[in-house]
Amino acid sequence: MRYFIHLPEHNKPKNKLNARIQDHLETLNHTITGDIQKTFNELKDAVSQFNAEFPRCKPLRFDTWKTGEQSFGALFCDYWTCILLFYAIKESIADMSECPECLQPASKEELNTFGGLCEDCTNEIN
Repeated sequence: MRYFIHLPEHNKPKNKLNARIQDHLETLNHTITGDIQKTFNELKDAVSQFNAEFPRCKPLRFDTWKTGEQSFGALFCDYWTCILLFYAIKESIADMSECPECLQPASKEELNTFGGLCEDCTNEIN
């Protein structure tokens, strides 16, 4: 399964360590990962590395949790919080096709379900 990574609004960095991890997270914003566990491990390694780079700053902690069947979150916190969200992608681009009637994107499953047309076109006909 692939995941879309989103970095929502976050707190202003309080020190160089916060700024460094925030810069790193912003490079991941609006990207897609195919291996969420690998991404989590890379983030854990990055947090450990950044904590070592800035020993005078209070170390950050990395946690993950499931927020429903289709999204995960990563939290870097102690006295500062930054959340990174992972949204499961239900259908890949490879699974998409287009409706022959309206030429709009539609999943192959939707086209099979509604006799070769998308749901909107089928509803217009009926």
